[in-house]
Amino acid sequence: MCRNQDAAIPILTGRRVVGKTPDYIFTICLSQKNVLLPLVMKSQITTRSTILITGAAGFIASGLSAFLNEKGFEQLLLCDDFSRQDKLPNHAQVKCIAKIERDQLEEYLHGNVSVDFVIHFGARTDTTEMDYGVHEKLNVIFSKMIWKYCTERQIPLIYASSAATYGDGGFGYED
Repeated sequence: MCRNQDAAIPILTGRRVVGKTPDYIFTICLSQKNVLLPLVMKSQITTRSTILITGAAGFIASGLSAFLNEKGFEQLLLCDDFSRQDKLPNHAQVKCIAKIERDQLEEYLHGNVSVDFVIHFGARTDTTEMDYGVHEKLNVIFSKMIWKYCTERQIPLIYASSAATYGDGGFGYED
């Protein structure tokens, strides 16, 4: 999976979908020198790179943030709705530059900030949410804002959503 990288560890795999067809599969590997190697991109992300992680209070993104901290990555910008106290243990110990409330991210990004890489986990993953307005705001409009920001600045972007994995919960949520 992490070909041509001596002892590189795959830490995240996903796919880009165009229409309804997967266009390519990407893997991010961590090299022995703690360099993130996005295999579908030409750039390397180092421990000095600023990485924006959305959905940072959630299980997967907070786990990735903690893992990156363990590997020396502390130039993290964490974004989410941090008002939920039940999610505090997920992100309380993560070392980062800033924690940005989701509804303030666009303004923050257009301030005096330099971002080298974006990992976008931020979306409504509650598949039982029936209010389309909530999904439109969080999954469509928010994601489009991040995509636009990244494409205008040619910042590598990975989008991952766990909601697609679990569906409507009709068969439970056991992994």
